[in-house]
Amino acid sequence: MADDAEPSQQKLLVLRIDPARLLMWLLVMVAILALGGLFVNNAYLFIGSDGVREFEPLLRQFQLDAEHNLPTWVASGLLLLNGCLLVCIGGTARAASDTDWPYWTALGLIFFVLSLDEFVSAHEAMGRALQGAGDFRGAFHYAWVIPVGLGLLVLGAIYLRFFLRLPMRTRLLILGSAALYIGGALGAEMVGGAMVSAEGWSPRYALTTWIEETLELAGQVLFTYALLDFAVRRFAPLAAR
Repeated sequence: MADDAEPSQQKLLVLRIDPARLLMWLLVMVAILALGGLFVNNAYLFIGSDGVREFEPLLRQFQLDAEHNLPTWVASGLLLLNGCLLVCIGGTARAASDTDWPYWTALGLIFFVLSLDEFVSAHEAMGRALQGAGDFRGAFHYAWVIPVGLGLLVLGAIYLRFFLRLPMRTRLLILGSAALYIGGALGAEMVGGAMVSAEGWSPRYALTTWIEETLELAGQVLFTYALLDFAVRRFAPLAAR
């Protein structure tokens, strides 16, 4: 049996990913899901009310604001992917003696929790519990936006100095992804809450929920690209040594 290679002779296992190409394929996936969700929201125009009732179980699998269906799996999977990327960046940063590694790792753990929440809808259960404790109307009809919004402010304050230490390109990409995701998850949700509180369900509300979910997916895809782009630019020289 051959002797094991000396540590100095062992090669790193390097996973080669083109961030731009992955971004393109993920955006195609989001576009397909968004078009499918738009079709479902307007299915009665194409197949009539009887057709909608007949194919309701199938249509529900592509409805963006429904739970436990294909878009839910994709949204949860993207959050999980980004959590894994963050933890990997944290581990690599630690090996490179980068003192910012705890920020990456902690954020990765937060994304694992968000991935689980996306699948089990814990934030909506929290919203229902808050509704029972008070009368929330208008933009705060979905009461979970209040504690989540406050939590985001706290997280932003904690991570501000870390964020400012990142390269300008990474900061802009992360800022763009956050604007898309938070704009959908909180902004569009609050607009939809105001609509429901004032007029109940309506086609306008359905369009708002479609915009909300599409923005969330697009934000996660852009964040994936931001993380991979940062990792390639920051750590690829280390792997090539």
